[in-house]
Amino acid sequence: MGDVMIQAQRLPGVGWRYSLPTAPDRQLMVVVEDRGPRHLVVLDPSLDASLTTVRLSETDAGVVAALLAGVRFHLEVPDEEPGQRAPDEAAVWMLTVQRGSPAVSHRPAEALLALGLDVATLLDVVPERVVGPGEVDHERPLEAGDKLVVAGRRSQLEAIGTTI
Repeated sequence: MGDVMIQAQRLPGVGWRYSLPTAPDRQLMVVVEDRGPRHLVVLDPSLDASLTTVRLSETDAGVVAALLAGVRFHLEVPDEEPGQRAPDEAAVWMLTVQRGSPAVSHRPAEALLALGLDVATLLDVVPERVVGPGEVDHERPLEAGDKLVVAGRRSQLEAIGTTI
């Protein structure tokens, strides 16, 4: 796979904008707000308006990232009442490392084991600080603000919440 040229621009008071060409007449833009939401925008550079825009929560963005990365899921859907979720259903969760957390200074896999997520899979680490493509180190000790994208049993993930 060759290098992909991504343009990054800080949007003061908002977050970051990343752009990459996907075809001669199309560009994909991702806006990552500092407060969490993400926006996927498809642009035709010759037009003033976007072709389409999708707003994603941090959690939904993590799921889309996992799907785009080729993560495979096997979901078993039991017979259940509409609106109910099975506790053993697979889920993808975004966990944010808080200041003072016991996860700080531990490698991501060690932190998951300490939380009792022995059957969870670490999909990605989203560092607090902005890094370039290919610079994410899954062995780097965690810092406050880092986010872990984890796949596991819904019951286990719901039990720990979204912050660790």
